[in-house]
Amino acid sequence: MKVLIFDLSNVCFDVGENEFLKELCILHNLDESHFFSYYKKYLVRAEKDEISSKELWEAMSKEFNISFNHDEIVEELAKRFIPKKNMIELIKKVRDKVRVAFLTNYCKGYWDKLSKKFNFDEFFDFGIVSYQVSVRKPDIKGFEVIKDKYNVELNDIIFVDDQVKNLQNAKDMGINVIHFKGYDDFVLKLGELGVV
Repeated sequence: MKVLIFDLSNVCFDVGENEFLKELCILHNLDESHFFSYYKKYLVRAEKDEISSKELWEAMSKEFNISFNHDEIVEELAKRFIPKKNMIELIKKVRDKVRVAFLTNYCKGYWDKLSKKFNFDEFFDFGIVSYQVSVRKPDIKGFEVIKDKYNVELNDIIFVDDQVKNLQNAKDMGINVIHFKGYDDFVLKLGELGVV
């Protein structure tokens, strides 16, 4: 194996996004199902760089007749983005053996705040954020960019994600995939692939 690609949210970092959005629903007495459905619709567009995160929250404000403060929301989301220490230590350890990259779905506004909070280069050799390539996982474009960057064969890549729906296209391409279910299980699967 030559390249190990990680999803960030819920694999390398705890995010707390859903909890925060539920708190917003409670605070403003909003129907959670309606709120999440509407948010997801606009978030997908923002993560593909079709709209900005400010436009996302302007749309949310109009739909729910509440003046959501974009900057405060993004700040709160960034506060809840917390590294999983055991995963970060493991990433540092395996960088001696393989290139370590990330492939994650985020919009530019959220990512700008996160990249000010964290120096991702400290943990990863390379990374792709969905807004940068105008597609979200599970689209294959991000995998192709990383494959081309390192000039490796698909079967020399491992992709790790906590969501099964994001793994199938990578698997169909010939990439080794690991469904992340927790640290211990992940280390075991990495060992089976000869990385640790």
